Amino acid sequence: MKSYIERTLEFHELYKTEILPAFRAYEVYRKNAESRLKSFKYGMLAVCIFCTFLVIAILAGLLEGNNFITRIFEQLLYASNDNFAGIFILTLVIIGTAVISALWVPTAYYYYAKKQRKAFSLTLKHDCLDKILKVFGDIKWVQQTPLEFSYNYAENSDAFSGDINYAENNTPLISDEDLEKSGLFTFYNYRADDDSFEGTYNGVTFKITETDLQHRSRNGAIDVFKGVIISFNSNKKITNRTIISTKGDITKQNEWIIHLLILLTACLKTITADISFWSKAFFIIVFGGIYLLLIKKSRENTEKFDEMKLEDSRFSRKFNAFSSDQVEGRYLLTTAFIERFQNLNTAFGAKRAKCSFFKNNIMIAIQTKKNLFELGSLDKTLEDPDSINDFYNEISSILKMVDYFKLDEKTGL
Repeated sequence: MKSYIERTLEFHELYKTEILPAFRAYEVYRKNAESRLKSFKYGMLAVCIFCTFLVIAILAGLLEGNNFITRIFEQLLYASNDNFAGIFILTLVIIGTAVISALWVPTAYYYYAKKQRKAFSLTLKHDCLDKILKVFGDIKWVQQTPLEFSYNYAENSDAFSGDINYAENNTPLISDEDLEKSGLFTFYNYRADDDSFEGTYNGVTFKITETDLQHRSRNGAIDVFKGVIISFNSNKKITNRTIISTKGDITKQNEWIIHLLILLTACLKTITADISFWSKAFFIIVFGGIYLLLIKKSRENTEKFDEMKLEDSRFSRKFNAFSSDQVEGRYLLTTAFIERFQNLNTAFGAKRAKCSFFKNNIMIAIQTKKNLFELGSLDKTLEDPDSINDFYNEISSILKMVDYFKLDEKTGL
């Protein structure tokens, strides 16, 4: 087994001999793509400025009453023989121009830029990722395509009653069933996976998935989780469930909070609806009754945990630890594990993280809005090693956590 130092030295040698030359070949492609993106941005900006000045000119012309705009307006009224039609057409011109300037132009640029960056990232990964991953041993990249979902809403109800339909040949690497068993996540009806990896390191099989989980309804979307999930088997026998989570985070234990948020959102929407007072009162009572029952059921079905008081004060200030068995919980949450868990959290630049030990499995969920596992950026030269170093540190920090349990087995701790 390679040590961390040996693997790092091998990685830097590989970077110089194979990765950097490949990146330099892509630098021309990157610069051309970056140039196209900038041209599109400046073009959109020019359209936005033109639309803004056009609206200002129209309004200024109407106020002054003696310029070219006013004469056009007068001709428009004369041709239409109808003051209302002329005013209506001019109003549409003003509003349409303002909408193009304020909404369409930024939206068009956002989606075009997103598409260009994603295309560049995937091209780079397809051609270079296998070379990089061979430093880590038996690990492969599993590309996830977008998932398709179907929603079925009951009439006059905000409740979701549909199934999640995955795109063909796109079964998630870490199943929804495993996410449910972990107890780390509340209910969701939308899931979109990005980069995923699977492999074996030092005899331990592991899976890594970058994912976005949401609960969506007619009233909007509630973020359940966005970040990276790591799953692997434990060499230790785990019969109960032990969970650690960042203070204030929502897990299966307190998912009734999500029901409460949905109830408050539904009530607010009902109050602002254009219906009679008695109809509002009726729907609020109905919604309240349904969701209060859901909250009650959720709290009754929640597994009973006891809070654990750990000696590490720095850890305890940021995280909560719960276990259905205090003895097993303390056997699992060793000082060495806590240190590695906090290092993993730091490596991903995450504000929230959680972990579950259940049925001989370990699942770690690190919540971050950062786009992870990227080899390079369209906006930055590929000869800058920062991005590739970030990728290396992200994978290495995960393998260190996996390695801890294997080492733990060897030392008999």
